[in-house]
Amino acid sequence: MTKTYDGKTVVVTGAGSGIGRATALAFAGRGARIVAADIDTESASRTAALAKALGAAAHPFTVDVAREESMAGFADEVANLTDTPDVVVNNAGIGMVGSLLDTSPEAWERIVQINLGGVARGCRLFGVQMVERGQGGHIVDLASAAGFTPNRAMAAYATTEARADHALSRLSPGTMRLMARVDPTSRWKREPKGRKS
Repeated sequence: MTKTYDGKTVVVTGAGSGIGRATALAFAGRGARIVAADIDTESASRTAALAKALGAAAHPFTVDVAREESMAGFADEVANLTDTPDVVVNNAGIGMVGSLLDTSPEAWERIVQINLGGVARGCRLFGVQMVERGQGGHIVDLASAAGFTPNRAMAAYATTEARADHALSRLSPGTMRLMARVDPTSRWKREPKGRKS
């Protein structure tokens, strides 16, 4: 990255380790304010501390992307703390080994809610904020190459990654795909709470 992100807020889910932490620190090194979210509080705090060591403002959050109420509360807290984010990186995900016949319904539901539901929640909740702000923004959704190279030994994981990639282009009116811009002129408008269309 050569662009600077001074004054921009970047949200990264799954920021406690690996690609998520590296992404948060890369943006921190370019001047962004970092919102480091992870299900593991200690890991999110460590990433925020590392971002601060690079001179960035950083805030750790504990969030479970598999739970609607956790993600909705997180999105509201971010808006209250930093205003609408400029970039959201939906990175949180888990791996799982096992054939379809070896994967319990509970395990299947868990990986679907994290790897696919978490991405959808991040796109929807933060996408609404970006559209309502009227300036757009960027949503980055990470998925594994396992979605393109299915493996019977990783049935649930490969399925969620394939579905995530396929679904990303259809999730929201702002055409959210990898590094796609959320269109602030979208004709989609949020219905007032309690009103059905």
